Amino acid sequence: MKKFITTLMIAVLLVTFSSPTFAAQEPKLIVNGKVVTDVKVKTIKGTSYLPLRAIATVLGVEVTWHQASNTVIVGTGKEKANGMKKSSTARLIVNGSTISGVDLPSLNGVTYVPLRKVAQILGATVNWNAQTDTITITSSASSTTANIGVDSIKLALSKYGEGVTLSSTSLKTLNQHQKQFFEMNRDPLSLDKIAKATSEASITKSISSYYSSLVNLTFVEIDEISEVKMSTGQTVTVAIGHTGGKYNKMTESWTDSHYFQIFYLGSTKIKKGDGTTVNGLPVGQNAVNLVNELGVKFTTPMNVMIAGNFLRSIDEYDIRKARSESTGGGLNFPEEVNTINKQALENLSITLTNDTINITDDLDVGLKIKSISIMDYKYPINAPFELPNRYEGGLTISLSSFKNNQGVSFNGNLGEAYFVQIITDAGELTSFVSYE
Repeated sequence: MKKFITTLMIAVLLVTFSSPTFAAQEPKLIVNGKVVTDVKVKTIKGTSYLPLRAIATVLGVEVTWHQASNTVIVGTGKEKANGMKKSSTARLIVNGSTISGVDLPSLNGVTYVPLRKVAQILGATVNWNAQTDTITITSSASSTTANIGVDSIKLALSKYGEGVTLSSTSLKTLNQHQKQFFEMNRDPLSLDKIAKATSEASITKSISSYYSSLVNLTFVEIDEISEVKMSTGQTVTVAIGHTGGKYNKMTESWTDSHYFQIFYLGSTKIKKGDGTTVNGLPVGQNAVNLVNELGVKFTTPMNVMIAGNFLRSIDEYDIRKARSESTGGGLNFPEEVNTINKQALENLSITLTNDTINITDDLDVGLKIKSISIMDYKYPINAPFELPNRYEGGLTISLSSFKNNQGVSFNGNLGEAYFVQIITDAGELTSFVSYE
């Protein structure tokens, strides 16, 4: 009898501690201003949970249970779950990204998911009022559009990204800047004040450290570009481009360049050979096959970016010029510059390396150099001279030739970036260049 009682007590304890402990009172739920009464919110150790099937009602996204891998899928992610082995504990995928560090408790055969975490990943705002014991969720039409935009980008990545997927960090960053990335009629420079000029070499060297950083790339020359219609009904532009490097006439290819694969929601006027500006988010790295100077094939890293802004450099010039004229100040662009010279000016390749600065006109239009400065250090020029063409390697100058007002030579530090100003007969260009 004593043995039976002991066994019974152990069984009771096991049931008690293996089942989640819910708060006695269920919080009130308000979604977009409306009280939701047919969904019961459970609170476990201070965290609010919703029944799995209620996510579709509350957040407006499809929810599925992938039995083969023991995975809850919110939004998209079936393809990812198909490649997973079955787990002993339930896993969570939200819009293609595996969410770690979350519990999916079960009660009476019903699986519960963490409300705040899922809602915020999907772009909704969640607020908690302790006094009224009320949870308020606010989503918007733009949030829904953004979710579709994320889905479109994910589909494009799965088809053309060679294995690159959005990390939870990248997904969070995209959700924080939904309008700038995915709104259909967004400003062509919507990320202009957010994206930071960043060294292409730094991105290539350690791309994972930029998964939450919005970066600005200029003078990206496009090698390939196409538009694809996704199953979501949206168009995604997929392009491959490079920055810097030298052009080899014999192999008709670029060497020592940094390559980027760009995914942009929407259509553009960009064509192969155009110089472009890209504001966006680095999300991964794959590879591109190239041919070196000896005709030998080789592979080099290619950085994958989601672009919120993707436009021709000449169009950026026109936009900035128009805005400066309307505000009566700021930019000081010439009133009349012909199209070819504007493109050449916008596409000058500038590198700081091996104690030298190299300036190359990739379009070879014969720009005339009037002045070159690195920060407060100037290169002495008595009369304007024509920039050597790219087949001659452009213009290379020793950094020690640049001097400040006290006659001290410029001495750069590796890894740091400097403002370089070049004045030509086609106008002025100021660029932020990393010393590598």
